[in-house]
Amino acid sequence: MEDFEKGTTYSSPKEGGKSLEQNSIAEEVVREVQEAEPVIDWGEDEFGLRVLKVELPYGCFIRGIQIDQTSITVENFQLGWQLSEEKRKEMREHGIGSRLLRLFAAEALKQGISRIEGAVTRAALRTRARVFGEASLTLKDAAGKSISFDEAMKQKEQTVLAITDLSKLDPETLHQVNDQK
Repeated sequence: MEDFEKGTTYSSPKEGGKSLEQNSIAEEVVREVQEAEPVIDWGEDEFGLRVLKVELPYGCFIRGIQIDQTSITVENFQLGWQLSEEKRKEMREHGIGSRLLRLFAAEALKQGISRIEGAVTRAALRTRARVFGEASLTLKDAAGKSISFDEAMKQKEQTVLAITDLSKLDPETLHQVNDQK
Protein backbone atom coordinates (compact mmCIF):
# COMPACT_ATOMS: atom_id res chain seq x y z
CA MET A 1 0.00 0.00 0.00
CA GLU A 2 1.33 3.48 -0.82
CA ASP A 3 1.90 6.09 1.84
CA PHE A 4 -1.34 7.92 2.50
CA GLU A 5 -1.74 11.48 1.34
CA LYS A 6 -4.98 13.41 1.50
CA GLY A 7 -7.12 12.36 -1.40
CA THR A 8 -5.07 9.29 -2.33
CA THR A 9 -7.29 6.58 -3.75
CA TYR A 10 -7.44 3.44 -1.64
CA SER A 11 -8.07 0.39 -3.77
CA SER A 12 -9.79 -1.86 -1.24
CA PRO A 13 -13.11 -3.15 -2.60
CA LYS A 14 -14.49 -2.63 0.90
CA GLU A 15 -13.75 1.09 0.58
CA GLY A 16 -15.11 1.31 -2.95
CA GLY A 17 -11.90 2.88 -4.25
CA LYS A 18 -12.68 6.19 -2.52
CA SER A 19 -10.10 8.22 -0.65
CA LEU A 20 -9.66 7.57 3.06
CA GLU A 21 -10.79 11.14 3.70
CA GLN A 22 -14.18 10.21 2.24
CA ASN A 23 -14.64 7.00 4.27
CA SER A 24 -14.25 5.79 7.80
CA ILE A 25 -10.77 4.65 8.68
CA ALA A 26 -10.26 1.44 6.76
CA GLU A 27 -9.81 -1.62 8.93
CA GLU A 28 -6.71 -2.42 6.89
CA VAL A 29 -5.12 0.92 7.79
CA VAL A 30 -5.83 0.50 11.50
CA ARG A 31 -4.50 -3.04 11.44
CA GLU A 32 -1.38 -1.91 9.59
CA VAL A 33 -0.68 0.78 12.19
CA GLN A 34 -1.42 -1.56 15.10
CA GLU A 35 0.86 -4.29 13.76
CA ALA A 36 3.63 -2.14 12.29
CA GLU A 37 7.14 -2.37 13.64
CA PRO A 38 7.79 1.04 15.21
CA VAL A 39 10.65 3.21 14.06
CA ILE A 40 12.48 4.33 17.19
CA ASP A 41 15.08 6.98 16.53
CA TRP A 42 17.41 8.96 18.76
CA GLY A 43 18.85 12.06 17.14
CA GLU A 44 19.79 15.64 17.94
CA ASP A 45 17.95 18.88 17.38
CA GLU A 46 19.50 22.11 16.12
CA PHE A 47 20.70 22.92 19.66
CA GLY A 48 22.44 19.58 20.17
CA LEU A 49 19.78 18.19 22.53
CA ARG A 50 18.89 14.49 22.27
CA VAL A 51 15.56 13.84 20.58
CA LEU A 52 13.54 10.62 20.78
CA LYS A 53 10.99 9.91 18.07
CA VAL A 54 8.76 6.85 17.92
CA GLU A 55 6.90 6.57 14.64
CA LEU A 56 4.22 4.35 13.13
CA PRO A 57 2.71 4.55 9.63
CA TYR A 58 0.29 7.26 8.45
CA GLY A 59 1.80 10.12 10.42
CA CYS A 60 1.41 8.56 13.88
CA PHE A 61 4.31 9.59 16.10
CA ILE A 62 5.50 10.94 19.43
CA ARG A 63 8.61 13.13 19.72
CA GLY A 64 10.37 14.41 22.81
CA ILE A 65 13.51 16.29 23.79
CA GLN A 66 15.74 15.02 26.58
CA ILE A 67 16.12 18.05 28.85
CA ASP A 68 18.54 16.50 31.35
CA GLN A 69 19.94 13.08 32.28
CA THR A 70 16.63 11.80 33.64
CA SER A 71 13.86 13.86 31.99
CA ILE A 72 12.28 14.09 28.56
CA THR A 73 9.66 16.60 27.43
CA VAL A 74 7.08 15.45 24.90
CA GLU A 75 6.84 18.20 22.34
CA ASN A 76 4.71 16.54 19.67
CA PHE A 77 2.24 13.66 19.83
CA GLN A 78 0.25 13.04 16.65
CA LEU A 79 -2.16 10.40 15.46
CA GLY A 80 -2.43 10.39 11.71
CA TRP A 81 -1.52 14.02 11.05
CA GLN A 82 -2.25 13.27 7.39
CA LEU A 83 -5.90 12.63 8.25
CA SER A 84 -8.72 15.03 9.12
CA GLU A 85 -9.55 15.73 12.78
CA GLU A 86 -12.58 13.44 12.51
CA LYS A 87 -10.41 10.59 11.23
CA ARG A 88 -7.79 11.18 13.96
CA LYS A 89 -10.55 10.79 16.55
CA GLU A 90 -11.36 7.43 15.00
CA MET A 91 -7.67 6.43 15.27
CA ARG A 92 -7.77 7.25 19.00
CA GLU A 93 -10.49 4.66 19.48
CA HIS A 94 -8.09 1.91 18.38
CA GLY A 95 -5.35 2.41 21.02
CA ILE A 96 -2.74 3.84 18.65
CA GLY A 97 -1.87 6.70 21.01
CA SER A 98 -1.53 4.30 23.94
CA ARG A 99 0.81 2.11 21.91
CA LEU A 100 2.97 5.10 20.92
CA LEU A 101 3.18 6.35 24.51
CA ARG A 102 4.08 2.88 25.85
CA LEU A 103 6.83 2.48 23.24
CA PHE A 104 8.14 5.97 23.99
CA ALA A 105 8.18 5.38 27.75
CA ALA A 106 9.82 1.96 27.41
CA GLU A 107 12.58 3.41 25.21
CA ALA A 108 13.07 6.32 27.61
CA LEU A 109 13.44 3.88 30.52
CA LYS A 110 16.04 1.88 28.56
CA GLN A 111 18.07 5.07 28.28
CA GLY A 112 17.86 5.81 32.02
CA ILE A 113 15.17 8.47 31.70
CA SER A 114 12.71 8.33 34.58
CA ARG A 115 10.51 11.37 33.99
CA ILE A 116 8.21 12.26 31.10
CA GLU A 117 6.55 15.65 31.04
CA GLY A 118 4.84 18.02 28.67
CA ALA A 119 1.86 20.25 28.02
CA VAL A 120 -1.07 18.07 27.02
CA THR A 121 -4.36 18.18 25.17
CA ARG A 122 -7.34 16.49 26.80
CA ALA A 123 -6.91 13.52 24.46
CA ALA A 124 -3.21 13.20 25.37
CA LEU A 125 -4.07 13.48 29.07
CA ARG A 126 -6.62 10.66 28.76
CA THR A 127 -3.97 8.58 26.99
CA ARG A 128 -1.45 9.19 29.77
CA ALA A 129 -4.03 8.18 32.37
CA ARG A 130 -4.80 5.00 30.40
CA VAL A 131 -1.14 4.05 30.04
CA PHE A 132 0.35 5.17 33.36
CA GLY A 133 -2.70 5.34 35.63
CA GLU A 134 -4.37 8.53 36.76
CA ALA A 135 -2.73 8.33 40.21
CA SER A 136 0.76 8.33 38.71
CA LEU A 137 0.27 11.71 37.04
CA THR A 138 1.33 14.98 38.58
CA LEU A 139 -0.71 17.73 36.94
CA LYS A 140 -0.16 21.48 37.07
CA ASP A 141 -2.14 24.35 35.64
CA ALA A 142 -0.66 27.29 33.71
CA ALA A 143 0.24 29.03 37.00
CA GLY A 144 2.13 25.95 38.25
CA LYS A 145 -0.53 25.00 40.82
CA SER A 146 -1.14 21.27 41.35
CA ILE A 147 -4.55 20.22 40.11
CA SER A 148 -6.61 17.01 39.97
CA PHE A 149 -7.29 15.00 36.84
CA ASP A 150 -10.89 16.25 36.75
CA GLU A 151 -9.72 19.87 37.06
CA ALA A 152 -7.14 19.29 34.33
CA MET A 153 -9.84 18.02 31.98
CA LYS A 154 -11.66 21.36 32.37
CA GLN A 155 -8.61 23.50 31.53
CA LYS A 156 -7.95 25.11 28.15
CA GLU A 157 -6.11 22.86 25.71
CA GLN A 158 -2.35 22.58 26.26
CA THR A 159 -2.33 24.65 29.46
CA VAL A 160 -1.86 21.61 31.69
CA LEU A 161 1.58 20.22 32.41
CA ALA A 162 1.50 16.44 32.92
CA ILE A 163 4.47 14.81 34.67
CA THR A 164 5.00 11.07 35.11
CA ASP A 165 7.75 9.54 37.24
CA LEU A 166 8.46 6.33 35.34
CA SER A 167 10.65 4.99 38.15
CA LYS A 168 7.53 4.60 40.30
CA LEU A 169 5.73 2.47 37.71
CA ASP A 170 5.83 -1.27 37.36
CA PRO A 171 7.71 -1.78 34.05
CA GLU A 172 5.07 -4.33 33.08
CA THR A 173 2.59 -1.42 33.01
CA LEU A 174 4.13 -0.42 29.71
CA HIS A 175 3.20 -3.79 28.20
CA GLN A 176 -0.40 -3.93 29.39
CA VAL A 177 -3.55 -2.52 27.88
CA ASN A 178 -5.67 -0.43 30.22
CA ASP A 179 -8.68 1.14 28.55
CA GLN A 180 -10.50 2.51 31.58
CA LYS A 181 -10.49 6.17 30.47
